[in-house]
Amino acid sequence: MRMSKKGAIRLLERAKQKALWKRIRDTSFGYWFRSAVLWMLRIPETAALRDLLLEGREPILKMQYPGENTSRYSVLLLQLPLPANRRHKRIIPLGIAYIASYLLKEMPEVNVGVLDAQCQSLTYHQVVKAIARDKWDIVGFSYWTVQAQFAENLSHAIRSMSPQTIIVHGGVHPTLQPEDALKSADYCIRFEGEQSFVELVQALSKGNPVKDIAGVAYKEDGKVIANPPRPLLKNIDQLPFPAYHLLPIEEYNMPLHVVGGERMPIVGSRGCPYECSFCASPILWQKKVRFRSARNIIDEMKMVIDRYGIKKFHFWDDNFTLNPRYVEEVCRLIVEEKLGIQWVCLDRAEHVNRNRDLLPLMREAGCIGVEIGLESANPDTFIHIHKNQAIGASREAIKNLRAAGLKPLYTCMAFNPGETIVGYYLQKEFLDCAQEGYQWFDYFHPFPYPLYIGQFATAYPGTRFYEEIDDLCLQLIEDAEDRYHHRINSIPYSLLNDIPMRTVQRLNEEHYFIFLDAVRTGFWTAFPGNSSQEELATKLYDVWRFLFPFFKKCDGSLTVRQIALHLSEYLNIPLTKSLRLTAYAVYIFAQLGLIRSAIYYTDYPIKEKDVRVPPARKREILHYLSIVRITRKNLLSDVRRR
Repeated sequence: MRMSKKGAIRLLERAKQKALWKRIRDTSFGYWFRSAVLWMLRIPETAALRDLLLEGREPILKMQYPGENTSRYSVLLLQLPLPANRRHKRIIPLGIAYIASYLLKEMPEVNVGVLDAQCQSLTYHQVVKAIARDKWDIVGFSYWTVQAQFAENLSHAIRSMSPQTIIVHGGVHPTLQPEDALKSADYCIRFEGEQSFVELVQALSKGNPVKDIAGVAYKEDGKVIANPPRPLLKNIDQLPFPAYHLLPIEEYNMPLHVVGGERMPIVGSRGCPYECSFCASPILWQKKVRFRSARNIIDEMKMVIDRYGIKKFHFWDDNFTLNPRYVEEVCRLIVEEKLGIQWVCLDRAEHVNRNRDLLPLMREAGCIGVEIGLESANPDTFIHIHKNQAIGASREAIKNLRAAGLKPLYTCMAFNPGETIVGYYLQKEFLDCAQEGYQWFDYFHPFPYPLYIGQFATAYPGTRFYEEIDDLCLQLIEDAEDRYHHRINSIPYSLLNDIPMRTVQRLNEEHYFIFLDAVRTGFWTAFPGNSSQEELATKLYDVWRFLFPFFKKCDGSLTVRQIALHLSEYLNIPLTKSLRLTAYAVYIFAQLGLIRSAIYYTDYPIKEKDVRVPPARKREILHYLSIVRITRKNLLSDVRRR
């Protein structure tokens, strides 16, 4: 069967217009339909149908007053794309939506526009072209460190084509590194941004000075001037609901954990009282927590249900049950007003345990699961990341969630300071225990089988981890885009100095498939979702070529660092690539029980885990390998020979 790319796009557009895809995308039929279309078009499985729909389409840029840029003071807010953007979920830019809504509340005469380049997977040139279509008095964007270079390049382009446009940067990176952002920005908004940004727009629109606006940084005579931080809002109910009408809501893909279906984010509180060293929250929110009223939250939920027909929510509060009274009021209102919603939330294990009596009420109110910040199962790691929480608390939280009929979800990281080989085996044992007895959690795990990869530990500028990292980890940072939690950007010395030892004599075919699948799933920048099949084949071949010599060197005599050095020379690959592959192989094979540490926890019983890659994923891997003339017969003979 043949189908042109344009024909497929038209077909999918028609289905989308009839809301057909929204009904089927989370079903088994939707999965197979997607796979069939991608196969017919020779497009990698990691590609998204939404990317096909967006290709060749004009970028969506919504405005409060379309076509009135020349007659009104106009402000454009941008969400920037991420590296390997097509691999990333399309997440609603809640911060930008709040800024836009507060600006419209305080200055309703201003024409506010929003361009979400991350959601639409726009390239640099597409973003520049979209901005150039209209006249803007101010262009502002919020970003992380990983997007800093994109922000700088875009700022220079805007200044070149529209010198009168004022450029404002905000978000985590400009807050923590204003001197870096002001290399290309006219102004920075630091910390909580709504009031500071509105006051800046008011001043600039009237030609007034900005020296007395709290939370603003700028340059004067070449020197960075950072005005005092603005006191945090005492009553966050005063903020209007996010300006979702300026976002392309139908383009986001955020299926709710476990059950699927489109979800909307909701923030009932701001801030976190803890000091985890990897997190910017202690700096951004000053370890203070403020709560919205239950009525305000319920009114926002009802607005979303009425306007968009979405009845699934994800609470983005850092610690949902930190304030039991708040939780009880929210849940009772959901029940009393019969909203009929489903939702998940984030929490800390000790809060779940302390407030376990609230869990049945949460379930009655539609909660289906709680994400616990596990981070690591290695006992030594918690000391280094200043989590101040033992693994025992997480085990108790899982028990309490199960007893209440709630799914125990979790977030975890890899390559934290203090981690050793056995920690990854312990992590899999822990997560297997959390999953035990449940159908596999769809829309949550990156794999359709029991192998786990979390975010990669990342030292963001300004955090405590960033200050301590040189003593704890080997950094693999070459530019800003490496400082990203989907790219291995540092490896702890505790792991580099550990000594891997095989627990089985040789790898079998299944082990090869697992690692090849794990690399293409976990290495986002190497497998960004828009590579040609030939590029994918070449990269998988490199991984296949790496695997045997790596496992052969796991004989209990060499450290992880020494193995990486040897493989760099033996395979003639850059040392940073060898370090990343070696560390990741240790991470995966330790989970499977195929290697163990020769120096740590040597008495701990390690058993090989029975994990199998689904046949469809194997066929896809073999298809790519066949492009570089590696067949299943070659693979099997290679495994037996070695």
